[in-house]
Amino acid sequence: MPDRDLEEEIQRLMLEYEGLLDREAAEMLVLSERNELEPIKLSDIKPGESVSATVKVVEILPVKEFNKRGGGVGYVANVTITDGSEQRKLVLWNEQTELITEGKIHEGMDITLKSCYVKETSYGIEISLGKFGEIKTDN
Repeated sequence: MPDRDLEEEIQRLMLEYEGLLDREAAEMLVLSERNELEPIKLSDIKPGESVSATVKVVEILPVKEFNKRGGGVGYVANVTITDGSEQRKLVLWNEQTELITEGKIHEGMDITLKSCYVKETSYGIEISLGKFGEIKTDN
């Protein structure tokens, strides 16, 4: 697709999100949708970035149940992943934990993360799916 088409897609997305996305965020989403983002190594990611990468699942900790502040029950699971450059923690929340409980991801398998976000917590750097993130498997 020529650069003019890329620019048109970026502008369309910025309009669609009514000013909630700046140009850089819109461009990253367009490139991600087209699978044109450069792969990033886990050792190079920084808080606030979006990450798309193919990684190996090293360890899956049990899904934990917790009480949500606003009431109700939530679920969380921590998954250790690596791309060979470093290990990081992938955090799955609520319905995302079904990937584990339904056996769709397991230790030793490769998964592809798409448009996930990176944040710094008291536990270190974590990767989460957020609203736009995806996990793709061969299953």
